[in-house]
Amino acid sequence: MTGLAGPGEGALAGYEVWLRHKHGGGLSKATEEERLPMRKAPRGYTVEEALALPAKWAAEAAERQEKEAERQRAKAEQKRLRRKADRIATLTDEADVEEAGHQVTARTGMARAQAEAGRQGGGGGGGQGGSGEGAGGAAPSDGGAPGRRGDGGAGVGGGGGGEAPRGR
Repeated sequence: MTGLAGPGEGALAGYEVWLRHKHGGGLSKATEEERLPMRKAPRGYTVEEALALPAKWAAEAAERQEKEAERQRAKAEQKRLRRKADRIATLTDEADVEEAGHQVTARTGMARAQAEAGRQGGGGGGGQGGSGEGAGGAAPSDGGAPGRRGDGGAGVGGGGGGEAPRGR
């Protein structure tokens, strides 16, 4: 020292004396935190500012950790919402496929019912006909040929005795 102490240099010298006394005359037993004022003085830090640095660093680290935790929570929430939307889309797709299957089944059933109704109502004949029996050789009232027993003829009431032709 030159004898002209700048601002804070007196406080640094006093701190160093106190620290040496605390550790039995040397600084080798002093912690890194205790030596901060001597290390930071060339950069313009006062003793108080240098000693406050560990608390400042800890607060900054805690803030960074909190921000990172918040980012992780937001990321997890986005992932959860994305999984939820994907699951809803999958369920909707499955429901659409199942609904389409039911619609096809219903249309198929209706088509079968209509075809069956067409066979029974329009082309299958009615009355006593169908086997050729029941006419017994009597002349029909319409003037046609008499039906014969066992010949598979029309008999009374028409009808051919079989199923209606398919593929209408």
